[in-house]
Order: sequence, then C-alpha cells, then structure tokens
Amino acid sequence: MLLIFALLVIAGSVHASVIDCDQVPPAFWCLNQTLIEECGWNVPCSKYLAKSKGQKIPVTVMYLTQCPACRRYISGELQEVYSNHGDKLDIELAPVGGDHKYPKEVNGSKYDACLIKYVKEPVPFIGCVEQRIDQGPEAAGQECFKQFQTDAATIDHVNRCYKEAEGEELAKAYVARIYSAHPTRPHVVPWFVISNVSLKAIQGYRNDLGLDCTKIPPALWCLNETLSKECKWDQQCNDYLASSKGQKILLTVLYETLCPDCSWFIKGPLYKLYSEHRDKVDIELVPFGKAKIDEQGHVTCQHLEAECNGNRYEACLIHYLSDPFPFIKCAEEKLEQKEDINEAAEACYKELGTPSSVVDEVNQCYNGELGNELIKKNQARTYGHDLVELTSVPWILINNVSLDGIQTFQEDISAAINGWYVPA
Repeated sequence: MLLIFALLVIAGSVHASVIDCDQVPPAFWCLNQTLIEECGWNVPCSKYLAKSKGQKIPVTVMYLTQCPACRRYISGELQEVYSNHGDKLDIELAPVGGDHKYPKEVNGSKYDACLIKYVKEPVPFIGCVEQRIDQGPEAAGQECFKQFQTDAATIDHVNRCYKEAEGEELAKAYVARIYSAHPTRPHVVPWFVISNVSLKAIQGYRNDLGLDCTKIPPALWCLNETLSKECKWDQQCNDYLASSKGQKILLTVLYETLCPDCSWFIKGPLYKLYSEHRDKVDIELVPFGKAKIDEQGHVTCQHLEAECNGNRYEACLIHYLSDPFPFIKCAEEKLEQKEDINEAAEACYKELGTPSSVVDEVNQCYNGELGNELIKKNQARTYGHDLVELTSVPWILINNVSLDGIQTFQEDISAAINGWYVPA
C-alpha cells in the first residue's frame, strides 16, 4: 500500500522533453528545486519542506477489532510497513468500536485502547493480538505479553485499565475521532488519515482537527476541494485539474532489452498497468538505457552485443507496430530463454500473428540505417530531459518529468497511475 507519498507508447513517436507544469501530478510538486522554481511553486513548497524536514509523517489507522479486513491488514501489511518505514512514519492505531452494539467489539476496542496507551510498541503488539482476537482480548493479550516478554508493571497497567473506567474513557475518545475527521468522515474500515487529513482518495493508498497545511504532503493537496481552499492551494490545483482532466498520463519507460529488472518491470507491473488502465495512460517505450555511442557512432551496451541488437530490433518494432507493448512483453519473455532477438521475434510473430508486411519492414529497419537512426533518437530521449538523469534501469518519467522520487512507484505503477489520472 502506498502510504508514503503521500501517482505511450504512440508507435514510432519521439516526444520532446518539455514539462507542462499544469500536468505534473501534485505528488511531484516539491521533489526537485529546479521543478519548483520553473513552475512557480516556491511559496507552498518552501513552507511544506521547512515544516516537514526530518519529521515523521503522521498516519492514523482507524479500525474495528472484530473486522476481518482490519485484522488482515493490521497483522499483515501494516507490520511490513512498520518494519520498512517506521523511521519515516508515526503510525497511530485507533480502535473505533467503543460504542458498537456488539459486546465483543466494545471489549476488543477497550482492551486495544489500553494496550496502545501502555505498551512500548503498540503496532507490532496489536498485530499479535489481532491474530488471536477470536480467543477474546484478554487471552490474546496474555499470549502476546509472553511473546514480547512484557514487564509485569506494564501488564498490570493494561489489565487495570481494561477492567476500570479508564479503558472505557479511552475507547470513547477514539470513537469521537470518527466524528471530528475532516474533510471526509470515515465510512469503511480500516480507514487511513494522513497528517490529520481524512479523505476517501487516501484509502486507495492504503479531532479537533488543527489542520496544519504546511505539514500535508503535496500528493494530497488537490484531492479535495475543501482542503485545497482551506490551505490556499486552490489556484494551482485548479490549473492542474483543468489541464489534466480527461488527459492520458504519459509514462515513459527507459529500459534495456537484456536487463533482468527491466524484464521484470515490463512483464509484471507494466503489463498490469497496460491490462487495467490503458484508457488512462500512454506508454512510451525507449530501448537504450545505459548504452553509449562513441564519436564514430559505435554503440556499446551493458549486456554486450546481444543487448545492442535487442535494443535496435525493439526500436524498429516500436516504430512500426501500432500497439507495440504486447510484442515487447512477448519478446522479453522469449529473451529470458535465449539471448537472441531474432529467434525471440520469430516466436512472437507466430504467437501474435503479425502481418508479413510488418515483419519485412521491421527486418529492413533492423538491418538498415533506420535502426541506427532510431537508436540515436532513443539516446536523445533517454538523456534529453531536465531535472534528474537516469542512474539505473528501468527508469520512468511521468509527463516528461524525471525524478528519483518517481522511481519508488515502479512496483505499484498501476495504482499510482489510476490515482493520478483526472477523470473528464
């Protein structure tokens, strides 16, 4: 789940590396000083960066103790998030079932509220309890006390809290958080609140609200009209939403044909994106990567001549096929078995039923000067953009923006594109 923010191939085309600030997703607005200055985002970004530098992002997870989806999330995915990103996130668990009509839920919420107050690390501890909650909260708690080697004083505090009025008061305070959530009140669980912002859109990334606009990550700035107005981001958000409404997002993939990570990305996350959301994205494939062209025009590649051949052949395929992605995916699968692009292409021609006229055009391109020209264009596309040059492959650009921070979205690019797309 994307808790830290914090979201074309038009065959044969080469896109000029021109950044349209009005089409840059808000998640990237404050990631690069050059981009900030070019697009005029200095004031909001400087406030955000000054207030948030080195500060953990507050994330609240509202849940019910008897909810199967909550149990799976808290005992599973949340533990992974806590382990991997606990240094960046301040995770608060909020059991909100204190006024529920089911006694099991009321008792579970009350017990968890006491645990959250008294145990040293409540996130892993509550994860342990949720795995065993069917035994009842106290029995589950006793097993987890043993597992975490909890000291006697803490156990005593928790048990007294649960049996006395303190537990009920703590549970009711969590229930009150539901009604003070802003700008959107929770209506499903688990429900996520980031930097005190409660929005339905946040859930896709799976109080007395003193809303501090300078601490809210830019990825959230344009998700809600009330929020953007309160924080005075409405003008730049309106520009972004008006320019991006109904417009496909341009995803540029810089890659090499024999790179294992590139192959994984194309066959996995990129294929999922193509299958689920190609109505929202144009995928531009650029086979070149970290290859080099010397003054005499000789090309050298990371994975030697076989990769240079593969890059050139796939550049020709992309040039002539109206929808090249299925063929590129097929070729990457075949290249895993044998590093010969000609054999891989022949197998894919048969598998996909490619017309013989297209096969002839591709082969002529590959064996002629056009293949070399396409590789030169791919070199220019790979290194002809502002901001940050690629340091690894695959490397992705969003609407011609190249940033280190964008690369973190590779694994779940389908969810990211779906979140950034602005419907008409």
